[in-house]
Amino acid sequence: MLKLNRSSPIRVCRGYSVRRNSSTSPQQPAALLPRPPRSESLAGSVQYHTMYLLLHSREAPEAWPPTFTSPLYTSIQRTLEERNGLVNFCWLGSPPQLSCSEGTGEAYSATLWRKMHTHELPRRLDIPIISSSNAELVVRQSISQLLDSYSASEIVDDMHAGPYFYICCHGQRDCRCGVRGGELAAELTALLRERGILFDHNGKPRVGRIGHVGGHKNAPNLLIFPHGDWYGNLESGDLPRLIDHYSASLKETPASFSLLNGPNRFQWRGRMGMTKDEQMRAFHTHEWGATDTFGYSGLL
Repeated sequence: MLKLNRSSPIRVCRGYSVRRNSSTSPQQPAALLPRPPRSESLAGSVQYHTMYLLLHSREAPEAWPPTFTSPLYTSIQRTLEERNGLVNFCWLGSPPQLSCSEGTGEAYSATLWRKMHTHELPRRLDIPIISSSNAELVVRQSISQLLDSYSASEIVDDMHAGPYFYICCHGQRDCRCGVRGGELAAELTALLRERGILFDHNGKPRVGRIGHVGGHKNAPNLLIFPHGDWYGNLESGDLPRLIDHYSASLKETPASFSLLNGPNRFQWRGRMGMTKDEQMRAFHTHEWGATDTFGYSGLL
């Protein structure tokens, strides 16, 4: 369980300090801090990774501490780092229902996204429970399952289920993420609800609020799966185009990886499976085509 020390101060924005037990809102500081120019490319700002594990938090982002340091999180982080993986917490709108009781110990359900082959979308595996007693084994087995089998019942057919949107709303880490990210998440949720696609065909939410992803100044930061694309410095007017673009790409056969001919090129930060150099080259040389023929480094 995440623990929040509510008596100590934290620095939520550059030049501002707010106590966690204070009624002071970070709204004003976040509004006063300048955004990067929208004409400046953010490409090359995503750490190279081929996996992203989202632990389904029992608490909303407002209750998260500035940094995640629980034993379970640290153990998973160490295991994934050896395999070019990242881990984060995700709030899906309500506390998850675990498949079995783990007593008072730390335990979560989770979603693992894994980039498997150069010309294929990352695959998703839903993990019923991951706990202090089985963390390393579950992570290793989940990775192996994604690598060894495309037909396992837990693997979602993302050609029909996606896209999924994850927004950094980690306000205790930086108020820009909490305020701007929270606003974008609310607007995105409203848009998807209006279109009748807030939940996928399995009843799973398409919108999640996640912890720190890096790049506070680029808030709000948005991750879109199954493509594994990262965006920053978005505005509410960007959302309809992004929803249309990624929804349409999943209906193509094979699923399209086209991006640079799509919306918000300058707000694109990078993609799962690409090094920072590859992200920069993709942006500047337009070598990224409809089937994603751009090279990747060491995916397997």
